[in-house]
Amino acid sequence: SHRICIQGASILPYSQLVFLWIFSYDIYCVIFSYIILTFPQTSECFLSNAALGRPFSLGMLYDCRSDHLIPGLTLWDEESLRRDIITTDEPFTDFKVITSDSTADKYSVLNVNGSLKASCLAGLVKVEGSAKYLKDVKESQNQARVTLWYTTTRKNTQLSMNQLGQEHIKYKEVFREGIATHVVTGILYGANAFFVFDREVSSDEDRKDIEGNFKVTLNSVPYVSIGGKSALDTKNTSETKAEKFSCRFHGDVLLENNPVSFQDAMDTYKTLPQKVGEGVPVQVNLLPLKELDPTATQMVCQISGSLVDQWQTALEDLSELEMRCNDAMRSKPVKYFKEIDAKVKTFKKLCFTEHLKTTLADLLPSIRGGEKEERVLSDFLKKQQEFRFNSNILKDYSQTCSTKIVASKRGLDKEVLNSKCVVCFTFTSLGGEDPILSALDSPSSESTQALVPVKPDLTRWYHSDNVFDDMDKQLMFAQRPNCFEYRQIVVIYLTSRCYLLGVHKDLSTFDGLKPICP
Repeated sequence: SHRICIQGASILPYSQLVFLWIFSYDIYCVIFSYIILTFPQTSECFLSNAALGRPFSLGMLYDCRSDHLIPGLTLWDEESLRRDIITTDEPFTDFKVITSDSTADKYSVLNVNGSLKASCLAGLVKVEGSAKYLKDVKESQNQARVTLWYTTTRKNTQLSMNQLGQEHIKYKEVFREGIATHVVTGILYGANAFFVFDREVSSDEDRKDIEGNFKVTLNSVPYVSIGGKSALDTKNTSETKAEKFSCRFHGDVLLENNPVSFQDAMDTYKTLPQKVGEGVPVQVNLLPLKELDPTATQMVCQISGSLVDQWQTALEDLSELEMRCNDAMRSKPVKYFKEIDAKVKTFKKLCFTEHLKTTLADLLPSIRGGEKEERVLSDFLKKQQEFRFNSNILKDYSQTCSTKIVASKRGLDKEVLNSKCVVCFTFTSLGGEDPILSALDSPSSESTQALVPVKPDLTRWYHSDNVFDDMDKQLMFAQRPNCFEYRQIVVIYLTSRCYLLGVHKDLSTFDGLKPICP
């Protein structure tokens, strides 16, 4: 046989040299594919997105303009996709106890980037499995919440360079369809599981103390290995504290029964390694189609992180307002006054964000596709923050919902007798029109083209300086020092009468003056 001499090396047969060259080329392809597809962040053209419970598969097409999967279409036939797939083991398991319930922290836990986060906030992405944790928000400010997060990864599958070569693409007409911008080239398999523990907090309890103590309890849960061996022991757990917590489960595993108590959660936690199996897609790598064919549709513009953060902050403020409304509607005094209850419900409804999500869901794909400029979204968010999302305006209004209300004559007598000097006015103004609610319900506050609505006066009529000035005109106090500090109590009756009541022997009214209903 032919023998070839390589300088500085021993003489090898030609056949062995060819084999060595072919073998080295295969190793090169494997290494190159692994570097490119496993670490897409090293190149701006690659994307790495959280799966969020969506049914990804290798070779699937994806539209990053709307963050939608394109089922049924691919660049290769099924046989080509199954051939030369690179699979590597990725064994990893961990758990963490989370006390924060903020939107930012939830998206960070699931590794959701800014662009995908924008689509989630706009309602473009339908999340499943463990990703439903993103939508699990507290309903009350008097609610303690602690979350146990279990996460594991199993394997990483990727397309090889053989498949990514343009000569191996079978269905090139897909490039001309314009319905996709990327193709799935790598998938990390694993699972996430969230055990969300909630309990109501009474007025004499400290929510942060309760959450801190329960976090210590959950941190004592031993590590569950990838092999499923665990020495989990809950006997040392304070049952009197743990049993007060209810449990809600969001996970990427199929359970016969979802846990509803602390003990149920611990029993389920022990079985997670066996139930995960090979796992589900938790992270995917996306290659732009324009890298395979320059004529393919591409994503022109990403939404800037600052705009995503603005939208996220606005939604968090609205979520806090919703909790305040829920707490107000649960209070006993509000239940006695149908008019107040109706206004709180209306305020909560008008702060609901679905109609705003619809606008954003229309804008995001257009901006990413280059049809509209990002300035359109920036102007829209700025306009909304001037009023509808203005946290100061909405929080000030929501605080009026917590104004102290006495719902019985006995309670009123107690308030009156606690002060030396009391001025008590009775009004019938409970059912009047609310300027804040009227402005929120105005169509101009929702339109992307309308001017910023004028901010209405936030002062409630029972806090109005003008109203109190009118009250003072009807009164004259005796010149006694201890009577210059007095309490003003507003009493509301649902009758047609309006009258002034003096409660002090040194209190009198100006002759000829009658109180005017506000």
